[in-house]
Amino acid sequence: MASRGGGQSNHYKYLFDPAANENAIHEDLYNYLVGILGDRAEYEVSHVGGGRVDIRLKFDKFALHIEMKVDSTHLPMEDRTAYLKQAATYQGNDIRIGFLVALRHKAFDPTGPPPHIKALITHTAFPIDGDPVPRHMLLVAIPGSRTIPSHSR
Repeated sequence: MASRGGGQSNHYKYLFDPAANENAIHEDLYNYLVGILGDRAEYEVSHVGGGRVDIRLKFDKFALHIEMKVDSTHLPMEDRTAYLKQAATYQGNDIRIGFLVALRHKAFDPTGPPPHIKALITHTAFPIDGDPVPRHMLLVAIPGSRTIPSHSR
């Protein structure tokens, strides 16, 4: 996250492109995780929670699931109920911890500096009807549509 937050526009073009789609951030995160975890990182895994999860990180006794989104709203990630429901669904047969990572095109002022990294990573507990234990979601907001610092107004 820190390398992307400080990355230049010529290296991480999608961070500065208002038309960047989910594939750009998905590919970048997947390639980064493969570099660290090798074949523990899996891309577009089918038959998880009745659907297909963007990235699965396999470990000996559990897996972590990462749902990726591109979001063009000002809503806090905690209020993106459809995204949270989708990400929580992938935890139905595994541990109750998952990730929702979103490239946020309009959540932050693109003409100024992005928020500090600590403000971009949050947690929410997501209750599920009929389940006494909530799902836990780590929310990672990636500022998108950024301005090159020397072009700040």
